Amino acid sequence: MNQATIATLIDRFDYSGAYCLCCDKAEDSALLHLLDIARSMVNFDFVTAQSILTVKGDFFPLSFAAYLEQNLLDLIYGEPNAIFSEHLANMYFQMEREEYIDLLGRLYRFSEAFLKYVFIKEHQKVLSVYDSAFEEGRALRILKKRYRIYNRNIIFAVVEYIHKHSDNPALKSCADFITDPKMKALADLRNASIVGHGFEAVSYSDVLTAYGEPINLLRDLEAIMQRGGLEIDRKKYSKINAFLIKELDYVNWKQK
Repeated sequence: MNQATIATLIDRFDYSGAYCLCCDKAEDSALLHLLDIARSMVNFDFVTAQSILTVKGDFFPLSFAAYLEQNLLDLIYGEPNAIFSEHLANMYFQMEREEYIDLLGRLYRFSEAFLKYVFIKEHQKVLSVYDSAFEEGRALRILKKRYRIYNRNIIFAVVEYIHKHSDNPALKSCADFITDPKMKALADLRNASIVGHGFEAVSYSDVLTAYGEPINLLRDLEAIMQRGGLEIDRKKYSKINAFLIKELDYVNWKQK
């Protein structure tokens, strides 16, 4: 068993790959069970991750298990800070693995979800992204009936609402960011790709030309999330990876 290979997969957030290398050679262990939890979380399958944690939680220190449990319950419930933190982390995974097409797909989903969030937050206390208020059709109906905004694209409809009706300068900066020409250039790359309407490639140089360094894009996204009132947890997967790397030294590897 090449532990260095497993460590590299963990560092690249490839929990499924690391799990596959460990599952038939590692004894029942915290390493294996946390990889199992993490490979579900990165696919937004929080219910499966929580069910594994319920059965295998005794393998982890109490404080760490409690942290994971609370985070998973927040995600299952749709608590906005947890969901958007997870969304941002997911984009970091794609950047680390140089999967730029998928990164742009998540970026487009962010723009939709984030603008719906800030619009709804202007009108009610946001409890869960799974509330009926987050249904796109409902938001568009409110925009149409109450504010006479008829754009059927939720992104541009909320941007129009912000510029016409919001007195919050932070939201105006959010709207300006999402409609910035650099974001438009990234949207064009996404639209021409397999996650949009075509089959064009997306490379590191394409993202660099359109926006700049991918890491700067993600840092700017985090700043915009915070400006929109979200609290972002950037440490979750650092904690998970640190625990996994530590556990590599303690596993009783099966010999075949």
